[in-house]
Amino acid sequence: MAIRQTEAIVLKTMTYGETSKILTVLSKDHGKISLLAKGARDTKSKYGGSLEPFTHINVVYYEKEGRELQYLSEASVLNGFLGIPCSLERLYPAMAVLEVCSRVVHGNEEHPKLFELVRQTLEGLSKTSKRPMNGLLYFMAQLASLLGYRLEAERCSHCLHLMEQSNFKFNVEYGRVVCGACPPALQSTTLTLTKETVAILAQLNKSNGAGVFNLAISENSGREVFRVLLKHLQYHLDELTSLNTLPFLNAS
Repeated sequence: MAIRQTEAIVLKTMTYGETSKILTVLSKDHGKISLLAKGARDTKSKYGGSLEPFTHINVVYYEKEGRELQYLSEASVLNGFLGIPCSLERLYPAMAVLEVCSRVVHGNEEHPKLFELVRQTLEGLSKTSKRPMNGLLYFMAQLASLLGYRLEAERCSHCLHLMEQSNFKFNVEYGRVVCGACPPALQSTTLTLTKETVAILAQLNKSNGAGVFNLAISENSGREVFRVLLKHLQYHLDELTSLNTLPFLNAS
């Protein structure tokens, strides 16, 4: 049995027995882990409020090879992202980030870049005072790139300067925006886009997260961007076919 120490973000929790909890966390060094926190629900628990969803924690746990559920020994809060639960506008996008992350990461797959993307997104959602949905849109665009499914919204083989064209559509099969200059076969899609939507998709691809909440997006384009990114991810990831948080987002 090995003792592991790592940073982690709590994705979800469930009760276990009378006083314990089972946590699903995304760790920085060991991927997704299930941890049993004995006595975590006891009023005198040493864990306090460190084991709640959205919390960025440092954990020490005992790992036994071949066992799905590992035993948590210590946990301390690095960032509680306390601004998230204060507003439903911030809470729902944050819930979607955790659900997507929980579904796309399997077993002990190591994803340090994904961990940092989730941490950065939650930190932004916790601090922002405007446009929290932008955080989710940024997360979805960057997630696609991290997993090798970057959505192309800047150029195509038929028009080097896509924004100079018109009649934009999104081709789900090819994972790219196409325009009126593209062959008819590439335009066989039901997702018709505005020029604003295409520009935002391109901006989200290039963004490093800084200033994403300052990006002004009309309500119509926000819905289009979300729909495109969701369709794009769902095409490549069967795990995202049905999301429990979708009804709360008011973005479909």
